[in-house]
Amino acid sequence: MIGLFGGSFDPIHFGHLRPVVELQQALGLDVVRFIPCALPPHRQPTVASAAHRLEMVRLAVVGYAGFVVDDRELQRPEVSYTVDTLKDLRGEYPTSTFCLIMGMDAFVNLPTWYCWQDVLGLANIAVMRRPGAQVALPAWAQQIHCRQRSEFLGASSGQCYVQEVTPVDISATHVRNRLAKQTDVETMLPATVLHYIQQHQLYAKP
Repeated sequence: MIGLFGGSFDPIHFGHLRPVVELQQALGLDVVRFIPCALPPHRQPTVASAAHRLEMVRLAVVGYAGFVVDDRELQRPEVSYTVDTLKDLRGEYPTSTFCLIMGMDAFVNLPTWYCWQDVLGLANIAVMRRPGAQVALPAWAQQIHCRQRSEFLGASSGQCYVQEVTPVDISATHVRNRLAKQTDVETMLPATVLHYIQQHQLYAKP
């Protein structure tokens, strides 16, 4: 099963990386593809350019076993819809099983996504949840919820599994705000990414 983790990554930080490492280890995923989006349909436009965000992700995943960067969404000029990405991947890897990785907040809002039922027809979903968080799954999610990891790993598509991961209280907005104020962010993101940001003066206060 190939893990797929998409996002704006504006910038990428340890709040992205550390939970995905835990989930990768828990599910035994050999590969996790980090997929920067071009034009996110559910968020404001990004601050850094696509080229800068892509390079920051490339720098961030160095040293993480099985983490690779997939720039296919940045090659398309239109809005980044997950269903289109999954169709591309299915054509490229017809015998593979895919697992979308996302947080609980994004998961419960899946029905607001473009062609969300087609998304479920193309991939499974691994949901990252904070330990002890009491979040009731909506009725549609209860119908596809695998309580056993083995059941989830054996499914070809359309199933979800909830994995507890250690919370990392970092957001890209917080990182950008601290950078604009020239406040220390060394513990929030890889040193290589911070160096790149400083080198290119990204997120500096106008």
